Amino acid sequence: MLKSTFQHLKGIGKKSERSLWSKGFTAWEHYVASLPKQLSLFGDLSQYTPLSESISAYEKGDMAFFANALSTSEYYRVALEFPQDVLFLDIETTGLSLYYDIITIVGWSLGEEYCVYINGQDDTLLRKALAQAKVIVTFNGTMFDLKFIAKHFNAPAIPPVHLDLRFFAKRVGLSGGQKNIEKECSVRLPLSFGTDIDEAI
Repeated sequence: MLKSTFQHLKGIGKKSERSLWSKGFTAWEHYVASLPKQLSLFGDLSQYTPLSESISAYEKGDMAFFANALSTSEYYRVALEFPQDVLFLDIETTGLSLYYDIITIVGWSLGEEYCVYINGQDDTLLRKALAQAKVIVTFNGTMFDLKFIAKHFNAPAIPPVHLDLRFFAKRVGLSGGQKNIEKECSVRLPLSFGTDIDEAI
């Protein structure tokens, strides 16, 4: 999905991207292959294109590049490109105040691995997962989870691409809190983490 994305390029919006797709440029390599090769001053063939930085960032696993270049509404493209590197995270706290309350539990999954951190335990596995993931997915994490995570763990590494499902849900007309949305979508979870903040939204 990410290699079919052109919206991160300057001057390319949704309409322009759809136009490129309709012309057969459904992947970066299709676009690059269509460009004429130019002879450089040193006699070799130069193939610098507007996508050169994108290709380099992709090969290096530099998701910060795409986080900075894409609008947040298009972050799902990165998640679909790297499903095994998507970290789903939820927390439970003693209350809603960032200043007076603390994290009690963090639950997360990365690939096929599911883990839980309980306050006071060794946090090595959680820090490793946060550093390893390319994308983090939360519900209302922008306003709640990630702020508590940053405070409790003293600003750990956080994946640069953050999908906040609260805002993605609103785009399709779903609101009323995480649990209400789960019910509306007929989602049944074996175990649920989170404070009443999800219900208060």
